[in-house]
Amino acid sequence: MTQFHPLTIKEIRRETPECVSILFDIPENLKEEYRFEAGQNVTIKLHLGSDEVRRSYSICSSPHEDELRVAVKLLEGGKFSSHANESLKEGDSVHVLPPTGKFKTKVKDTAANYLA
Repeated sequence: MTQFHPLTIKEIRRETPECVSILFDIPENLKEEYRFEAGQNVTIKLHLGSDEVRRSYSICSSPHEDELRVAVKLLEGGKFSSHANESLKEGDSVHVLPPTGKFKTKVKDTAANYLA
């Protein structure tokens, strides 16, 4: 059964004035469970005050980079997006489900040139 794991935030990068990307530190014993394919997403769970907030985000790093990164755009009135953009910091821990989703494409390792 898939379960949430606490993951430490390794890096928070300000991508735009209204968006941060979050890089997670995946422990060695969970690397296989958090391996992903392009097009998958993760669900992040946080307790904000008395509320449990869950949000799913597409993974924005390449499967070949050996890292797991998501981007969170600030939304007006968004509980999680506001917290991520204004309060989360490197070293914080959040609960993250392993990657899911079937919105994937087969990636070929061969190079190709196209002319139009």
